[in-house]
Amino acid sequence: MHSRWRDRLDRLLTWKRACTYALVLIGVALLSRSTASGLLDAAGWAFTMGIVLFSGSLYALALTDVKALGAPYMFTWGCEDRYMIDGLIKWIDQDAAKNKPFFALTWTQQTHHPYPAAEGATHIDFFAGGPLPEDDWDLGNYLNAIREADTQIGRLIDALTERGLAEDTLIVITGDHGEAFGSPHRTWGHGPRVWEENLHVPFVLWNPKLIAGGRKSDQIGGLCDLGATVCDVVGVTPAGDWQGRSLLDPPHPPRTYFSAANDGFLLGVRAGKWKYIYSATAGKEELYDLTLDAEEQRNVVGANRSVGVEMRKRISAWLGSQKKRYQALEK
Repeated sequence: MHSRWRDRLDRLLTWKRACTYALVLIGVALLSRSTASGLLDAAGWAFTMGIVLFSGSLYALALTDVKALGAPYMFTWGCEDRYMIDGLIKWIDQDAAKNKPFFALTWTQQTHHPYPAAEGATHIDFFAGGPLPEDDWDLGNYLNAIREADTQIGRLIDALTERGLAEDTLIVITGDHGEAFGSPHRTWGHGPRVWEENLHVPFVLWNPKLIAGGRKSDQIGGLCDLGATVCDVVGVTPAGDWQGRSLLDPPHPPRTYFSAANDGFLLGVRAGKWKYIYSATAGKEELYDLTLDAEEQRNVVGANRSVGVEMRKRISAWLGSQKKRYQALEK
């Protein structure tokens, strides 16, 4: 394991020990022995039969995958998401989680291609009576997989409510990338491009006491802001070397940065209504006014040169800051 990742893990564990949390990571994929042991050996944990469990006087961590869950494989990504929720509820009912605050990270998989449905699941035709989208087959399966994920999240909420834990638990729902289906741009999946369909992810915070009635925010932000936002909600000071800022902080600028490096190097920034994309491979600039052109069809960089120059300067400054950060991590 690289020293910088070992340092990060050690810092995380130091914080978790101080918080006296019970911890669990549950996924429906198969975690390879080499991956798990490389991550956990640095912390002095053992990896045995798909489950890692370390119980000390201050904290406990469990790492569970499809094999440890004893669930049947559904596809190469693992098993049905419902088995993950089964495992999480079972873990919550254990003493480690009952007697102290807990932190659980779960990772759904059915929303990954080919977006499989469970045997016997009801398939909803989301396009009945209307025009078919570019890729109705994959998009239809994807929407059904999203619906299934929503159902499983509902099961978790019900379980927390039944155990009297709902008001003391914050559920955070997000994703690591968007998903494209050939429209409005001829791109599929995620990774190659930085269109809105490639970038947009949900960020939902649920707690019936803290967020009664529900609220919606139009704040612009990135994944690096999520940790600081969660800390803000629960009243914990975020780590000083985190890049992000709470999205609930009024001075948070309406700006975020992004990149892609699949079949070309793309760099981008969203600032207010403007979205700027620079192809470092082709030397091409694109600028979109998302208030007038939400589907990014009209490149207006030629008519807004000053905006393009400003956005390119911002990207240059962002790249410089990232370079310094990673150079410091290598030391």
